[in-house]
Amino acid sequence: MTGLYPFNHGLRDLMHLKINKNKETIGEVFKKNGYNTYAAVTGSLFPAHGFSRGFDEYEQRELWDNLHSQWYNKLLKMFKSGYFEEPYFFFLHIWDLHQPRFVEKDLDNASFGKTLYERSVSSIDKKLGELFKLTNDDVTIVTGDHGEKISSNLMEDMMDRFKRLYYPHVRWKRKRFHRKISKMFRFALNIMQNTDSDFGATHGYHLYRPLITTPLIIKGLGPKGEENSLVRHIDILPSLRYELFGQKGDYDGVPIFKNDSLPNEAYSEIFLDNELKEEKWLISLMKNGYQYIFKPRGDHEKLYHKEKGEINDKKIELEMRKRVEEINPEVIEGYKLDNRVDMEREIIENKLRSVGYLD
Repeated sequence: MTGLYPFNHGLRDLMHLKINKNKETIGEVFKKNGYNTYAAVTGSLFPAHGFSRGFDEYEQRELWDNLHSQWYNKLLKMFKSGYFEEPYFFFLHIWDLHQPRFVEKDLDNASFGKTLYERSVSSIDKKLGELFKLTNDDVTIVTGDHGEKISSNLMEDMMDRFKRLYYPHVRWKRKRFHRKISKMFRFALNIMQNTDSDFGATHGYHLYRPLITTPLIIKGLGPKGEENSLVRHIDILPSLRYELFGQKGDYDGVPIFKNDSLPNEAYSEIFLDNELKEEKWLISLMKNGYQYIFKPRGDHEKLYHKEKGEINDKKIELEMRKRVEEINPEVIEGYKLDNRVDMEREIIENKLRSVGYLD
């Protein structure tokens, strides 16, 4: 949304922080260039965090208004009727791969995936295909945020299917009762999933390469074909701004269609709980086929090679850590948090609880 790393755009954590006021969002960039701007989001993209800045219309729908509901049929009608005034930028954010996962009946068989997760992807693919047929020659970008461990045996798949029935009737309608048993759910899932996490979490708390390698499909810009080089989310906005408007900006990302501008490294970070404690800070750097993961205020330190797996090489670890310190000096100095959401804190906590981020 900003073309910046977290320590530069400010939104390090959904509970406490928001995007810095002096950092442009993608909505603001398109608005300043004469576009009508629309967004349809769900989950945790709350206006209080700054996501809505620059959008003429910013719809934040409930979780049950998804690609498999009447809301989606309404969205298709809006595209067919010309509701979005040209030229327009439309940002669609979906939540359908989160629990509970829905699958159309005609796709719920092994031809469309071995697991409920894979079949859900097939179902989402079908729905998005219907939408993309209506976008004609528009520039279209599809991407995702992160992966997670998925059902790999019958017991895990049964739990997935049970949650699909449970969530609409209990979690969304009887929230107090849901909070009481949610800890039991998490305990059972952690046992069944047998996660290899060093931190005991199963969703959104990993920086392993397979989980932060996400889809990125771009139609209408750049050369055709598949690019196997390193490309990052922070490169999307600089690329759009350069290609569509001929403009550069002060970004951590780069215009990926510009000659010799592909990146050679990717920085990632996350805090391992709902409190901004430096000892819970986890950082990753991918560069030259290696991935270095470490806790700046802890003893967790691992080095991986994309072909050999986990390796021990103190020289490379030292080089990678030094590069992280160059990218983000806060690793040495300590982070600065001057963009808090204190006034909206209670509202945000309630919303995060409603989408499953808090018990």
